[in-house]
Amino acid sequence: MLPNLQNINITILPVIIIPVTGLCCLVFYNRLAALNALIHTITRDFLNLYLNPPPKITEKQKSELKTIFKLEQEKLLQRSNLIRWAIVICFSGLICFILSAISIMMSVYHSYTVIITLMLWILGASLFSIGLLTGIVELKSPALQNITMMLELLKLWERENRDDAC
Repeated sequence: MLPNLQNINITILPVIIIPVTGLCCLVFYNRLAALNALIHTITRDFLNLYLNPPPKITEKQKSELKTIFKLEQEKLLQRSNLIRWAIVICFSGLICFILSAISIMMSVYHSYTVIITLMLWILGASLFSIGLLTGIVELKSPALQNITMMLELLKLWERENRDDAC
C-alpha cells in the first residue's frame, strides 16, 4: 500500500510544478513587455529630439541629452535581453516538466522510462532554477536608475542656468 501512495505523489507533482513554471514565464513576459514599452518611449523621445529640437536648448545640452538617451536605451536593451533569456530558459524547463509527466504515464507500460523521467525532471528543475535566478537578477536591478540619469541632467542644467543668470 505504501508504494502506491508514493506513485500517486510522483504523478501529481508535475501537475503542481507545470503551472508554477508557466506563471513565472508569464511574470517575466509581463516584465519584458513593460521594458519594451519603455524602450519604445525612449526611442520615440530620442527621434523627437532630432526632428523637433526644443528652441531654448543649446547644442551642448542637446548633445548631453542624446548621450543620456543612448545610455538609457542600451541599459534597457541589456535588461530586455536578460529577461528574454530567463523566459527561454524557463520555457525549456517547462517543456522538460511536460515531457517528464508524459514519461511518468509511459512508465506504466515500460519500466525503463523511469530513468528518462528522472533525467527530464532534473533537467527541467535545473533549467527552471537558472531561468528563475536570471529573472530575479533583472528584477533586483534598480528600475529607476534610468529616470535618475535624466533627473541628474536636468539638475545640472538648472545649476548652469542659475550660474549664467548670476
